[in-house]
Amino acid sequence: EKEPLEKIIKHFDTIASWKGGCCLLDGLAPCTEYSLVMRTLTDAGVTGPLSGPRLRFITKARVPDFPAMMRVDSVTDTLIIFSWDAPRDFGSAIEMYEVEYHDTFFHRTFVSLVNWNCRNLATRTILFSPATDD
Repeated sequence: EKEPLEKIIKHFDTIASWKGGCCLLDGLAPCTEYSLVMRTLTDAGVTGPLSGPRLRFITKARVPDFPAMMRVDSVTDTLIIFSWDAPRDFGSAIEMYEVEYHDTFFHRTFVSLVNWNCRNLATRTILFSPATDD
């Protein structure tokens, strides 16, 4: 059984010897393609040729940030219009948002799905009160 990646990274040591080695590269951007080459260096400052072929890899996408700058645009007796700014997606394809709202008087929770609008950086939805059939 494989160890979880988080446990491996926590106890990882970068090592190198005449037999080879391993190295952890940290701080890479999510969902980004990289290429990697190596060369040898000696204590006399002599460098060897670059390794080849290039090792190519793409880092995995990361979970998007939360929607930012939520604001109420309008409130009536039966509805609210609110908007927010799209979060950084970190390479994840955001398809929709889940909006959860809570009736504090009756202690009920409701969930609504809002489709992502790729044409706008800000997205908007209208949530009707739970009593409305719309």
